[in-house]
Amino acid sequence: MRRPSRTGKALVALVLTASLTTAQVSAPAPAQAQQFPSYPVSSFPQFNEEQVRQAITALVALAAGIGGLALLAGILPGIGSSQSPNPTPSPTAKPTSSSQPSTTAAPTTSAKPTTTSAKPTASAPAAPTTSVEPSSDYAQHIASIKDRLASSEDKAPLWAWTAPRGPQLNLPTHDGSGQATHPSVLYFENGWNGWKYWMAMTPYPDSNESDEDPNIIVSNDGWTWQAPEGLNKPIDDQLGRPNPHNSDAQIVMAPSGEMYLTWRTVDRPNRSTNRIYLSKSNDGVHWSEKEEIWSGEPQFMSQALIWTGENWRLYGIDNRMGIPNRIIYFESDDLKTWSAPRYPKIDPYVPNGERWWHIDVQRYNGEYIGLVHIIPSETVQKGNLYLLRSKDGINWKRSDTPIISHEESGYPNLYKSALVPHGSGDDLTFELYYSGFSEGRANWRINRTLAERVSVE
Repeated sequence: MRRPSRTGKALVALVLTASLTTAQVSAPAPAQAQQFPSYPVSSFPQFNEEQVRQAITALVALAAGIGGLALLAGILPGIGSSQSPNPTPSPTAKPTSSSQPSTTAAPTTSAKPTTTSAKPTASAPAAPTTSVEPSSDYAQHIASIKDRLASSEDKAPLWAWTAPRGPQLNLPTHDGSGQATHPSVLYFENGWNGWKYWMAMTPYPDSNESDEDPNIIVSNDGWTWQAPEGLNKPIDDQLGRPNPHNSDAQIVMAPSGEMYLTWRTVDRPNRSTNRIYLSKSNDGVHWSEKEEIWSGEPQFMSQALIWTGENWRLYGIDNRMGIPNRIIYFESDDLKTWSAPRYPKIDPYVPNGERWWHIDVQRYNGEYIGLVHIIPSETVQKGNLYLLRSKDGINWKRSDTPIISHEESGYPNLYKSALVPHGSGDDLTFELYYSGFSEGRANWRINRTLAERVSVE
C-alpha cells in the first residue's frame, strides 16, 4: 500500500481534531447557556496510536511550511484569538431563596476589583482588564484624607470613602458601538434568574440620541457582560431628533420579586415633556408593555425609583429653565397617583457656581445611600461624583469632597453613574460604575472601581 503523503496525514489529523472538538461541544452545557447539537463520534474512522502520531507530526510540519497555524487556531480551542471578546460566563443556578438584592454580604468572588500582572498567553483567551494605575495624585489624596481624619471627631465621615480610577468595561450594546452611559446596577448574592449582576444602561455613541434606548445586560463577576439569552433589542426604541428620545435607565426590585425598569422619554413633539415609563419582568428577558407612571410639572430628569418598605418614592433632578436645579422627590402607593413635589434637605448643599445634575439612590440595610453628580453651572463638563447617606431619605448628608473626581476617573468629564453597596459599618464598600466621556461629548464609556473607607488605624 502507498504511504500517505504529508498533506494526507494533515487531513487525517484534521479529522481527529474535529472528532475531539465534537466530543467537547457535545458535553452537557450549563443552565441557560446555548445548547449545541450532539454528533456521533463513531461516524469518524478509527486510527491506531502510530497513525495518530504520524498524522499529527505531518500536520505540524505542514503548518510550519504553509502558515497552517492560522488554520489550527480556528479549530483547536484555546489557540489564537478566535474567542469572542465578550466570552459568556457560566450563570449561577437560579436562586430558590429571596430574589431581592443582597443587603448584607459582598460578592462570593469579592467586590474588590482583582489585580493581575500576568500577560495573556496563546493558549488562553485574554481576561478582562481588572486594574489600572491610579493617578499620580491619588496617593497624595489618600494622605490628605488621613491628615484630616487625625483631627476629625467623626472617624467615618462621608469624605473618607474614596475610589481610584477603574478599568473601562467592554459592554455589549444593541447598536454595536460599546459606548454607553446612565448605568444602574443591582447585585444579588445568590443570583437572580442565573446572574449576580444586572445592569440597565443606554448606548450613546458619540452623543447620538437615536440609540439612547434602555438596554439590559448581565454578569457574574462585574467585569464580563452580555445580554441575557433571548433579549437582543432595546426595551424601548425612539428615533431621536426631531422625534422623542430616551435616557436615564434605572432598575429596582419590587416587593413582588419582579424587576422594574424605568426610563425617561423626552417627548419633543409635545413641548419636550418629560415622561417616565415603567416596564416589568420576572426573568429580565420578557418585559411588559411600557406604562407611563409620570408626566407633567415640575419637569425633572435622572429619576430613581425606590421602594421604601411602605410606599414608592421617585427621586430626580428638577431642572426647569430659569430655576436653579434642585433634588426633588414624590411619593406614591400605586405608581399612579403621586404626592406634591418635595425637596429633601442636603448638608452641605451644592456650592455656589455649581449645580445638581444626576442622582442614583439605593435603599440598603435600612438606610438610603446616594451618588450625586455635580457640575459647574455653565457647562455639563468637568463634573464630579459625591456620596450621600440618609436614615430617612429626606435629610441627607453629603460628602464635601468627591468620592471620585473627573481628574482621577481618567475622563475629562463624568456623567450619571451608579453605586452598589457591600458590607456594613467599618467594612462598608461601594462598587462604582461611573460613566464619562471625552472632549466634544464623544466616546461615552462606563468604568468599574471600588470605593473604600480610608482610616488612620
